[in-house]
Amino acid sequence: MPNRTNELEQFIYQKCYDRIWEAVYGYVAAHPNSLELGYSRVQYPDSAMLEDMILEFSTNINIDEDTLSFDAVVSCVIMLEQETYHDTVTAEVSQWFKVHCFVVVEDGIKNFNVHDIDIYSKGKRAMTTGVAATNNIVPIICKNQLETEATRFLERYCPEALQIPMAVPIEKIVKEKMGLNILHGNRLTDDFSLFGQICFSQGSVKVYDLLTDTCQEVEVERGTILIDAYTFWERNIGCVNNTIAHEAFHWHRHRVYAAIKSILRGEKLIACRCPTSSKGEKQDDSWTDEDSMEWQASQIAPRILMPIETAAVKIKELLDMYGYSPGSADKTEILECVIDELASFYKVSKQSAKIRMIDLGYNEAAGVYNYKDSYAPYFSNISPRDAFYEYCDNEEFRAVIDSGLFRYASGYFIINNEKYLTQDSTGQYVLTNYAWSNLAECALQFTYHRVNMREHGRFHTDVFHRANRQAYEKLPRFDADRNISVIDNAEELRRKQEEFEEQFADYRAITPTFAQLAADLMKRKRWNSVTFKEKTHLDDATYSRIVNNEEKEWSLRTVMAVCVGLGVNARTTDKLLAAAGHTLSTSREHQLFSFLLTSFEGQSIDECNTFLESMEIMPLGNRPRKREAVS
Repeated sequence: MPNRTNELEQFIYQKCYDRIWEAVYGYVAAHPNSLELGYSRVQYPDSAMLEDMILEFSTNINIDEDTLSFDAVVSCVIMLEQETYHDTVTAEVSQWFKVHCFVVVEDGIKNFNVHDIDIYSKGKRAMTTGVAATNNIVPIICKNQLETEATRFLERYCPEALQIPMAVPIEKIVKEKMGLNILHGNRLTDDFSLFGQICFSQGSVKVYDLLTDTCQEVEVERGTILIDAYTFWERNIGCVNNTIAHEAFHWHRHRVYAAIKSILRGEKLIACRCPTSSKGEKQDDSWTDEDSMEWQASQIAPRILMPIETAAVKIKELLDMYGYSPGSADKTEILECVIDELASFYKVSKQSAKIRMIDLGYNEAAGVYNYKDSYAPYFSNISPRDAFYEYCDNEEFRAVIDSGLFRYASGYFIINNEKYLTQDSTGQYVLTNYAWSNLAECALQFTYHRVNMREHGRFHTDVFHRANRQAYEKLPRFDADRNISVIDNAEELRRKQEEFEEQFADYRAITPTFAQLAADLMKRKRWNSVTFKEKTHLDDATYSRIVNNEEKEWSLRTVMAVCVGLGVNARTTDKLLAAAGHTLSTSREHQLFSFLLTSFEGQSIDECNTFLESMEIMPLGNRPRKREAVS
């Protein structure tokens, strides 16, 4: 028997091979004339018998609750017999089959069925339900499928949550619709490294007693979720709900993986755990199957609790209720209120609510509720008024702003570089999509500090008068040490930009511009502005920019008009085009220009334009052509 390197093929050989053999044996015996016999000496067999079968590979693997479906592609050796008038003719042939199988697994194999057998044909797929899986029985769920997978879960267990905004009753779903148990009150580790775990098999689980500070084992049934006691005490109900949703998804999509492991290894795979930290989103070859499943559950759990369609409706409702607009001076406070309300409504953590807003396109939520630790909130969004006060009070902040490394845009101080900033149609600076996704890389951060307004009223008298009910006010504070990496990034980008500008200046010093080349040729031909306009059909402004060697982007058509007017050959034209940053491509218009330069060399621009118009190409020049008088 071949040595298999993936879980499914090991499972097929160890547990399914005999049943697949029986099914293929019966199919071959019943359909001897359906085989591919193009090269066989027996063309019309009276009988066929399976002699050998090898599993080549498995494909079309799908998981749906407890059901695993797959196509086993097998190569078979078949003995054929055909009765003739004289004797019995035999032949041995090779034939590949695709065997479509269904197997129901729980603690063991509950049912196995061969649904269909066909002659193998590459590319033909069976109709299946569920989710595609790898050869190791791990569901294949890409980042762009996360929302769909969460929706499928809710369609099965809580379809009403897809219709109207509502708090998903995840604990009720788990107990009443999924038939699982939930145990609270135990410590799963002594260092709070786990929020919870799901038990795929009946057995014992190690827990830590809070009162006696000892370790003990408790017996659990298959389908039991354990929530670490500190998940609520150290975090909040939102974290508990997210942990339950996380473990529920493990049960929903990963229990077949656990069952197959248990069947193959002959041991109980007790738990799939929800760690308090994760590997992040960038998958690589170092990820194990367990890492992939943890990522899936971590990503999909908040999407189950805040469904995409109805969460978007609720977020818009809250933003409208608070009168939010991107230009609001108090948008940080508004966004924090919206996140608070969203977290309270869906019974999730504030961090989950914030991330969900970002997922749904509200990128400005990335600027609030950024925590370095449990006690020191850091944020990037700051109002112009607070920024001015900090500029007046804080010498370090004033020095950073005066350096010109940062520009204020959309409520943030962003590195002044085109990678992070662009201008909209009104000329206002706004953040690029990259900047919104990477605020920690490009935005200055602030923290709050308490100020005695009666002692600190020099630049804050208006704040004091507005809020004189309190002696202390919480104001943003810039900490240079906190922003070292962002400032270093800004300085490095400026250094590279200055280095480029210096190199470009050197290049310009030894490389003539288009305007310089054109002005030199015009000088040799003793052109003035009148001659220039007559020869090129361009205007006075263009003539002035050329003779004054102004830095600008020259359009291809302008350069062509100058070349035609000067009557230069194709080689000189190529130099002028290159100096302006152009080359002629294989497009129809460009090919007509190439033809014009060679076939109409030395002819006037009027003659060239007549040809271009006959070919339905717009004439060169930006001045109206003189029309001949009609007699």
